Amino acid sequence: MDRERLIQRNRIILAFRIILAVMLVLAVFSPSSAGTGENIVLTVSEGGGSRSISLEPGETVADGLFRAGIVIRAEDTLDRPLSEPLYEDTTVRVNRDAQGRLIDTGLCEVASRIYSANLDYYTELKEREEEIRRRQELLEEYINNGPATVTAVINEDGTITTRQGTYNIVDVITMEASAYCPCEICCGEYASGYTADGSKATAMHTVATSDDYPFGTLMYIPYFDAVFEVEDRGGAIQDNRIDIYYDTHQEALIFGRHTITVYIIN
Repeated sequence: MDRERLIQRNRIILAFRIILAVMLVLAVFSPSSAGTGENIVLTVSEGGGSRSISLEPGETVADGLFRAGIVIRAEDTLDRPLSEPLYEDTTVRVNRDAQGRLIDTGLCEVASRIYSANLDYYTELKEREEEIRRRQELLEEYINNGPATVTAVINEDGTITTRQGTYNIVDVITMEASAYCPCEICCGEYASGYTADGSKATAMHTVATSDDYPFGTLMYIPYFDAVFEVEDRGGAIQDNRIDIYYDTHQEALIFGRHTITVYIIN
């Protein structure tokens, strides 16, 4: 009986040693531990030129293309899979065909089949960043120069053309405007940077009004020569009061209070 127990114990010890050996081999030879932890370089060759992007080990070809600002179209092909993780300096070639024909390079795959789900997101993200940049320029223009120069044009058909587009005019009203920011002085316990409708508050876009104006109501304000959206509420914001959102308390103080004209549009 003791002999059988001894054999069983030895088998358990042997199995345990084998498991440890396998784990050691995997740890030594796995790609994620093979590198030095330093960034790698992905060189993207497109047409007659190329550009290099610094990536962390394990990031994919798609990550590199996005950082390089390269949009893959349905008619483009690559010589590496977009989902391929990279652990060493690599070159990927983007093959484009102006006529929309696929280029047969042997190893190429149709990039859009893998990447198309991300393209819409990346495009939306870039458009959002551009919109934020444009609004920041408008804000800086106001801070430095006072009220903006009005560029909007009221058309014969009753619409109004602004920097952001052409809208129907629903009403024109006069409102008493103040300003606020996401600090505790302005927002108290609601100082989170998010509005009453759950949006992220954005300068030169977000305003707070009474519930006479539903969330999503668009307002063109000539004082800023910009279109704003009702996204927030305020305890003291009633009747014809409107609160303009700023990123900092100093900017809100600079604005102060004004009587302004507001176009309700859609």
